[in-house]
Amino acid sequence: MNSLKKISTAMVACAILFLFLTWNTAIGDVTASPCSGAGVWMVTGESGDFWLNLSVPLENSNKSLGMTFQWVTFDATLGGLFPNATITPVEGIAEAVGYNLYNYTNLGYGMATDRTILYILRGSGSFSFVNCDTIESSGTLGIYHPSQDPFGDESPAYGCYPAVGTIIRMPNVPPCD
Repeated sequence: MNSLKKISTAMVACAILFLFLTWNTAIGDVTASPCSGAGVWMVTGESGDFWLNLSVPLENSNKSLGMTFQWVTFDATLGGLFPNATITPVEGIAEAVGYNLYNYTNLGYGMATDRTILYILRGSGSFSFVNCDTIESSGTLGIYHPSQDPFGDESPAYGCYPAVGTIIRMPNVPPCD
């Protein structure tokens, strides 16, 4: 009878542990979006700029996303200030801060042809899912001198600009005829 009692106690303890773990997971997922951020996204800013974004979840709960941006139409010369400049891919992270709401920060570099850093781009802001294929984003893009700390308190030497736009998930479509 004692071994039956021990088995029953162990089963109850396992059931309580299972409920505790699943309850904590459910509570922890409240801030994550029900939509997956994974995919390739097409971003059109209010400024008319267009870029592509590859987002990859950094863990299973969809709370953190790693992001790589490729600007398509951004003027890397900053209006001719840096002739022949190019932009590196812009890397970043987004983290859930509320249900369906994410804060993001990303970083990229304006480069000379000899690979000298001409300026640093830092984007920061937030976005939320309108539906699982559309995101609305609002933030700023700071353009810093290479001697500045883009995570410090100093204002960006080359200005801070609105970064607002609509982001659409790239569809997977059949080949053209």
